[in-house]
Amino acid sequence: MIAVRRKAGAWALWIGLLVVMPATAADLIENVEGVYAARQLRHTPFDPRAAEHLTPAESRFLEALFSVTDEAGLLNANVNRWFRSDGTGGLHAVDYRDRMDALRVRLGGLETPNRVLSVRDLISESLTLQLGFVNDWYAASDAGAPFESQLTDEYAYHEGLHRSHRLILKAFAELRALFPEIGESSQMAFLDHLRAMDLK
Repeated sequence: MIAVRRKAGAWALWIGLLVVMPATAADLIENVEGVYAARQLRHTPFDPRAAEHLTPAESRFLEALFSVTDEAGLLNANVNRWFRSDGTGGLHAVDYRDRMDALRVRLGGLETPNRVLSVRDLISESLTLQLGFVNDWYAASDAGAPFESQLTDEYAYHEGLHRSHRLILKAFAELRALFPEIGESSQMAFLDHLRAMDLK
């Protein structure tokens, strides 16, 4: 009885780690707006014209960075739908891997001012960890093993997923520290774009 309860608790915690999607909507989310709506997230778009105290190079970088984080959010939402629908909808994990690899290359190629290099690197590492999480999930599924076999303990803890989340929070903290004088709307945009890419 205790073992059954512990297993049920682990299952519930594992589900809690995943992006929450409606059970009836297993098709692809077509655009970034759909991700924000499906996850019930606030969406404050980053507007470089309204972002005072940024150099033109910083504005261009942040605009491109948040385009990448939004695209990552779209990939994450759709691969989650694929897993949750048992492969009948969403984005196949193999396609996810190819697109995420391309996205990481794109991120690495962004013209990045020196003072925001650490932010780019944090996001890059976070994307790598998310890819590892999905690869582990897919490896278990492909082998016919329960996903729990890829977790570090029975309480559904996947280190890569949690590290990715912590790196996203750190990237936001760094942006706030780098640009303390930026307007409230831009601060909200920083947070909203980063939350959209989070798998936790």
